Amino acid sequence: MKASSFSPLQQVQMIAKLADLQEWNEQNRLLLDALIDLLIEKGVISEQELQAKAAQLDSAYLHQAQEKGRALTPIITPPIS
Repeated sequence: MKASSFSPLQQVQMIAKLADLQEWNEQNRLLLDALIDLLIEKGVISEQELQAKAAQLDSAYLHQAQEKGRALTPIITPPIS
């Protein structure tokens, strides 16, 4: 097994940054969920429109990544009708 090229202090700092990013991600996810719920409840957008737009953007991002030679996995799976 290869030894880490990071010092113990650097490893702790990286773990702390990762924890901060995870917390930030959870906060953003909560806010996004709340925003989506409000938009749907107020009739601004339907769930189907949201899913269709998400699938459209996901497809576009995959296409862009493929053009740049990157391998990505689709995030959005089409709803089962």
